[in-house]
Amino acid sequence: MDGKMRLPMMHPFGDFMYRLRSHLPRRPRLLRGQGLIEFALVAPILLVLILGSIEMARLLAIFSSVSSAARQAARYGSVSGNSGGGVPYFLNCAGIRSTARGASALLGLADTDIVVEYDRGSTGSTLGSCDASNVARLTSGAAMTASDLRNGYRHSH
Repeated sequence: MDGKMRLPMMHPFGDFMYRLRSHLPRRPRLLRGQGLIEFALVAPILLVLILGSIEMARLLAIFSSVSSAARQAARYGSVSGNSGGGVPYFLNCAGIRSTARGASALLGLADTDIVVEYDRGSTGSTLGSCDASNVARLTSGAAMTASDLRNGYRHSH
């Protein structure tokens, strides 16, 4: 023997790794924990970045889902004709809410989460809204009819 102690072959590269380590310079004792300290300093920052990215992606997906639900519900309400039973699409509160729920795939929307309002256009005042029983009502409380909204123009009572 050449005076060097040989390790038993437990791994195909075991002897190679032993010889490689024996030729590498030894690190000082103070530098041995440096990698662990660097990881401990960088890990929280990296974790915040990763979790923040995931949360931003989730926020964007929810925003897109709500936007799509509002767009599809408005589209349903703007279609001309009757939705069945002689009720025009724009007065069919149950249909508008059902369309919004169907278009929001990521959210479990309830009827109370969906607000349907009829406004007067550029003035910003509200003409009426759909109540909890899915009836379109004027702000005065009377049930809204098709004559309240003609040709896209809003009347006041």
